[in-house]
Amino acid sequence: MSATFISLLFSVIIGACQSACPQGWRPSIDDSNKCYSVIASTKKDWIEAKAFCNDIAPNAQLTSISSAFESVELNALTITTYNISSCDDQIWIGAFDANGQFAWSDGTPFEYSIWQTDEPEPNYQCVSSSWRTSRSWKTMDCGTENCFICEVYMDDMCSTSLPATNTPSTTLKDCKDWFDQGNRTDGIYPINPDGRKSFNAYCDMTTDGGGWTVFQRRNDDSLSFYDKTWCEYKVGFNNGLENNLWLGNDHIHILSTKDSNVELRIDLWGDRDPTSPNPAIYLWEKHTNFFIDNEANFYTLHIPSAFTGNASTDPSSTMHNSNNLRFSTNDTMNGANPVCFKTYNNNGWWISSSIPCSHEALNGKYTPTMWGGSGFCWYTGTNWINPKQSRMMLR
Repeated sequence: MSATFISLLFSVIIGACQSACPQGWRPSIDDSNKCYSVIASTKKDWIEAKAFCNDIAPNAQLTSISSAFESVELNALTITTYNISSCDDQIWIGAFDANGQFAWSDGTPFEYSIWQTDEPEPNYQCVSSSWRTSRSWKTMDCGTENCFICEVYMDDMCSTSLPATNTPSTTLKDCKDWFDQGNRTDGIYPINPDGRKSFNAYCDMTTDGGGWTVFQRRNDDSLSFYDKTWCEYKVGFNNGLENNLWLGNDHIHILSTKDSNVELRIDLWGDRDPTSPNPAIYLWEKHTNFFIDNEANFYTLHIPSAFTGNASTDPSSTMHNSNNLRFSTNDTMNGANPVCFKTYNNNGWWISSSIPCSHEALNGKYTPTMWGGSGFCWYTGTNWINPKQSRMMLR
């Protein structure tokens, strides 16, 4: 397989997966949780390169390489990096000689290697990879200055977004399972939708037949949704599950795809617009067959036009208005119009490339810079409202 073909292939896949990484980083083809940054703008010795990686992203390291596939992938990524021609042939990776046994600086087991002939050289401790010629590894003096490759795992970047919690283990997959077990009290329950790990969720057991898993709630302005990053929307955030919350896109994806037909219900209370003719308005809307894709597919929204409820006057002004749009945040816009963030105070939503940004923006700025179709808002098909409270649930 030629280097040109590899480069083209990698470029195509990057275009499909870019949102999984923070700005300036490039995604792994094989591991959607892993991102790379080839540093070609400066040369560092191995120790300095390792520290540089950690400075540019939390928990970032010099990259490890665990397979021949990843080695080819990194070669393709490197040769497509801007200004790589200014780098020497050797480029630092995260392998090093730890008292006679090679290891990776990120703690990955050292189970794969692709050494150049007559390598490793026992007099040197740090490992570099050839990106231009042999595309294999050699040991070098750790004080040599080279370009280098950093890695970061999205789970590591996002792991500090929420404090650790002690969640009781359960095999029940969602709030509907708890409802079917006879529970009829609203509150916090542990759920385990994919069988891997339990986490707490707020269950509504009384509205519209009960068994709803709440994944979004705005009660007041005590928690900002507007300034949250892709990572924070990925893992979720709250100031108490009974208060303001976003359950997390990974959780919402699993909950909305584990069954063939998932309902979405939206409830809206009040209108804070000072000119509102109905400040105590209550609206609701329900759809069937709702789901969002995984992170590699930008958490794209899928929702049919059919609905019940009074929150919209026609299908074009419901949540269906955002159907097939990618999830966007102010640090990962995924084709959304930047004006939607700067002028219209949107964030953390399925946002259009055109204006209006969306007919609904329930994670927008609570008190926007202008009323109407800005910030935390909803379009009914006849007028805009800025709700006092919102809730989104699935079942």
